[in-house]
Amino acid sequence: MIFAALLLPLSACGKKGPPVPPSSSGTPEIVGTEITLDENLMTLTWRVAAHDDELETVPAGFYVYRARIALSGGCLDCPWQFERAADVPVENAQIRTTYTELLEKGFRYGYKVSSYTDGGNEGEASVIVEVDFPEGGKPGQ
Repeated sequence: MIFAALLLPLSACGKKGPPVPPSSSGTPEIVGTEITLDENLMTLTWRVAAHDDELETVPAGFYVYRARIALSGGCLDCPWQFERAADVPVENAQIRTTYTELLEKGFRYGYKVSSYTDGGNEGEASVIVEVDFPEGGKPGQ
């Protein structure tokens, strides 16, 4: 019993202090994510949140994530399963905020965008935007 009492102080995890919030990734927030369509050509656009259009940190680029679910026979209420569809690099501080892709009929598509830094830190993803492209019709949001 005395032996157990002597071991108790040795099992401590170290210095105690107030909780520390997670550090910011240093990436700007992605806002205004939208889809426009021209026949089966989808254009995804977004903006980078900044005060007075001046960024504190210019991102190294953006990741575009895509998910798709079959409109017939697919689970339209299931959670999206996103995969990285594109890496849109920032070159010479010129920020490009568009991505285009041809859609395939018969699917519901979902897209989201995140920014990343030179150090590899990835920011929070944008809201998910989605579009349906049915077999017999035109795509619609």
